[in-house]
Amino acid sequence: MYGENYKKVGKYKGEYNDILNISLPENDIFRSNGLYSHIKKRHPGCMKYADRIAEIIENPDYIGTNPKEPNSIEMIKKFNKNIIIAIKPDSKNRYLYVATLYEITDAKLDRQIENGRLIKMPGIQKNKRKKIKRPGTGIPAV
Repeated sequence: MYGENYKKVGKYKGEYNDILNISLPENDIFRSNGLYSHIKKRHPGCMKYADRIAEIIENPDYIGTNPKEPNSIEMIKKFNKNIIIAIKPDSKNRYLYVATLYEITDAKLDRQIENGRLIKMPGIQKNKRKKIKRPGTGIPAV
């Protein structure tokens, strides 16, 4: 549909419009072949996450908008690093595309949550791990 230079990596969920008070179309999300080159050149430490874009889109830990890019969305997934992708509509709003992928620090993530730019999606707990003891032993389970 969009040629060999684009690969479908997900679908935009309309529920994000309600959460973020924006109006992006419920369209497929694509990445260009040039995205990998961009990441490799500008954010080389994040290359290992480039193949996980579909996972970030399907199940982000946080979503938000960039005030400088009014009709866009940011999605963050916590791996070993906090990885953010920026999704924008093309100039004619025919489709959505992943514009970039990079790491943000814990401090920046926390700041953006506190100031309301990012919203935690349901189901994520911040760095909480429940300790379970093995029955009858009092020894923590691994």
